[in-house]
Amino acid sequence: MMNNIRYAAILLFSFVLASCTKEKSFETGEANPVYLGNDCRISAIASLDTATGFGIASHTTFFNPAQVATGTFIFDSTSNTALFNAGFTYRGDTMLVGDGRYFVRNATTGRVTKFIGPQDPEDPQSDTLEVLFSYNPEGNLIKKDYFIKGVSVPVFRSTYTYTAGNLTQSKFEIVLPGFESKLSEADLEYNTAQTVRNFLYVLPDGSLTAPYIMALNLGTPSKNVLTKMTTRYYDNNVLDETLTTTYRNYKFSRDGYVLELIADGDYQEGTGILFGKTKFSYSCK
Repeated sequence: MMNNIRYAAILLFSFVLASCTKEKSFETGEANPVYLGNDCRISAIASLDTATGFGIASHTTFFNPAQVATGTFIFDSTSNTALFNAGFTYRGDTMLVGDGRYFVRNATTGRVTKFIGPQDPEDPQSDTLEVLFSYNPEGNLIKKDYFIKGVSVPVFRSTYTYTAGNLTQSKFEIVLPGFESKLSEADLEYNTAQTVRNFLYVLPDGSLTAPYIMALNLGTPSKNVLTKMTTRYYDNNVLDETLTTTYRNYKFSRDGYVLELIADGDYQEGTGILFGKTKFSYSCK
């Protein structure tokens, strides 16, 4: 069951830039090459080999002129295959993402409040998973409760702690009475001297949302630059594995959007393709 919920289906893919409403180039060689604008969001993430600069991975989300996401695409150039491809349709407050999966959004804020879909994304006949998203008054995502069809109480829970506007700790636990157990916890560190605009939601346990992350409103993101993430995994409450990733060599647009970074150390599946030399492309109104 844990493998189903923590699935990423994302390892390393090829460099493909997104088609978007207004694409901003960052290949000028300048430290801060461009102004992007006041209403921009990430539309493509490209992972490259740090040493050679060759493209390894891409995750592209497509937006219409109103910046409504219409689909997402993940490509593996090492095998020339698409690993994930989904088109989005909308019915009122519901965003349907295919294969019986959908997100429900708050009609006023646009934030995701619920996910419903098969527990195993590769098996549509598996039990239904329902995830409820909760936010604090500042708009930060603070909790996700995971329900399995036929069980009236949450089986799993993610909790998130913030310090000075940044996500600094997350926990993922079994909370089903009689089976309580810690599965993972993570600590995140930041450069509080550098703010960032409209950056990714970096969730250590974000495998469920990683394929759709650029299309989702998960509340107010962390306000500063992430520098380190340490995630610990447990088996029967005993530490089993520790993953540590550092984030460095940030490059910014002139108006504070991240254009590039390098993620070193361990790959963390909850962060999608945010690994190695990573570049970002934006869709702006």
